[in-house]
Amino acid sequence: MNSILKVVMIIGVFLIGGFFIALIGEATGHTKGGGPMGIVIMFGVIAAIRAIWKYKPEANNNRDITSDKENLDKS
Repeated sequence: MNSILKVVMIIGVFLIGGFFIALIGEATGHTKGGGPMGIVIMFGVIAAIRAIWKYKPEANNNRDITSDKENLDKS
């Protein structure tokens, strides 16, 4: 995945996480964040960012598929 695309996706994760934290903060009446649920969502945002940044699809394309083309004895 291209680094620019990763940065754009991370910005999207921050926006979505901030939206949910603000939504929970308004629903529960907290004035500065979402309280305990906001902390849980922030840990989820951090985990999503780490997963996005570590994703490397090139590693999956180098599998050896020659063993799938064996001729099987059908007798």
